[in-house]
Amino acid sequence: MDPYLESATIWEDFHTSLAAEIRNVLTPKLRPHFIAAIEPQVQYDEVTIHDVPVARHKIRPDVGVFKPRTGDLAESGVLVAEKPAPVMVHISAPYRAKVAIDEPAKRHSIEIRQAATGELVTSIEILSPVNKRPSHEAYVAYQRKLQHLLLSQANVIEIDLLRGGVRSELLDTVPDLGYRVMVSRSITRPDADVWAFGIRDPLPNIPVPLRPAYADVALKLGEVVHRVYELAGYDLRIDYGDAPPKPALADDDAQWLASHLAAFGVR
Repeated sequence: MDPYLESATIWEDFHTSLAAEIRNVLTPKLRPHFIAAIEPQVQYDEVTIHDVPVARHKIRPDVGVFKPRTGDLAESGVLVAEKPAPVMVHISAPYRAKVAIDEPAKRHSIEIRQAATGELVTSIEILSPVNKRPSHEAYVAYQRKLQHLLLSQANVIEIDLLRGGVRSELLDTVPDLGYRVMVSRSITRPDADVWAFGIRDPLPNIPVPLRPAYADVALKLGEVVHRVYELAGYDLRIDYGDAPPKPALADDDAQWLASHLAAFGVR
């Protein structure tokens, strides 16, 4: 897994492309009994975009209350208010501040449904940063959705390719190696299969469960991610210079990454 894909300038594009490619890979394997569809959800994330200089400037109030002067009533009976003077704010030296903007971000899941009835069979959830930030309402919304799915007859696959943030709770200890995929089958809950892996590990091949009468279909996650990377040309968009990826890697992973990038001539 490329840790630089977690960059704020790359992740949303990667997330959208990954959902589409998973759908495309699964669809031929699901015919004729099942279909796969992308289900988008718009969530708002607070993103710092601009540095804004703050200096001496004029502020005009949104609402003004004025004392009428004698003789300011027009013949129509409408009060003519005196235009307020601008309020001057004096600052001894300019400051620079960042503006926090609530920017819409789409999170995609893939829903596998029975072709004949439209009944939900399997939900594949691809996590975004807001889904792993407990202070964000999208975290609460996702946890609520996850619990709803786990209480239903649908299978659930959670793909977490983000090293940062808080992961969905498991009752048993699973090593945190950076990335995680969980497959929860409706017929074996509360037991689930969990794959934990780091940046040096190959991405796992994931079984996608359907109804008990049907065999699993295979999702080769590593091949899918590699294809998305190639088609989107992320090697041309990502700066693999001296700046480390965020969040920071463990020392041994950071050393391995530096050697790996140097071997490819990009550092």
